[in-house]
Amino acid sequence: MEKVDFLAFGAHPDDIECGIGGTIAKLTRLGYKVGLVDLTLGEMATNGSVEERQREACQAMEILGASFRVNLQIPDLGITLSRENVEKVVEVLRKAEPKVIAAPYWVDRHPDHEKAGHLVKEGFFNAGLKKVLPEIQPIKRPEKYLRYFLSITSTPSFIVDVTEYYSIKKKAVLAHISQFSQRPEFNQTFLNEGQFLGRIESRDLFFGSQIGKRYGEGFVLQEYIELRHPLALL
Repeated sequence: MEKVDFLAFGAHPDDIECGIGGTIAKLTRLGYKVGLVDLTLGEMATNGSVEERQREACQAMEILGASFRVNLQIPDLGITLSRENVEKVVEVLRKAEPKVIAAPYWVDRHPDHEKAGHLVKEGFFNAGLKKVLPEIQPIKRPEKYLRYFLSITSTPSFIVDVTEYYSIKKKAVLAHISQFSQRPEFNQTFLNEGQFLGRIESRDLFFGSQIGKRYGEGFVLQEYIELRHPLALL
């Protein structure tokens, strides 16, 4: 694990790609270092073994250009705010020292997505407490904690134009063959029944339309953004 500018968290090995794959592709192409953290191995998925899903996650990481991808191996469908889980997040934050982090929005159809965001928030706060894992330095929090959307959206705090990088996002999502392919050997699920990928693109088209672009990815901040003056918007 190395120091990065931006660190993205997902509950399962394909969440980050589906949510903000375009933003990550954009950041890495602009020269920023990005790390990816999967909380679980996704072992409860209908299709795909743990080994298959790890290979797919690695391929997607390479497509996006991320510096590393780690898995905290919290049980799938078992994300809790236990001390052990919080400390796993704290350890990653202190070792990678990201300036900005992102995790799933607090409302979603999948309970693991909601719980992932809550767990990362706990880790974000605890990373700045000197009595939590004092042996892992430096003791500090990232500057900003962002939320990104998966199944359910809301009003974003800001939208990133990812039009130029959207083909990379699609390629990274489709690297998760076991989850999104319609091959005969796979059981039909919500993810591969033919409409799920279209829902992702529809969401990103909508956010893009809100800023006059083709594709966009929305983020939520729970605090206000300070501007030095109104012209700093330009």
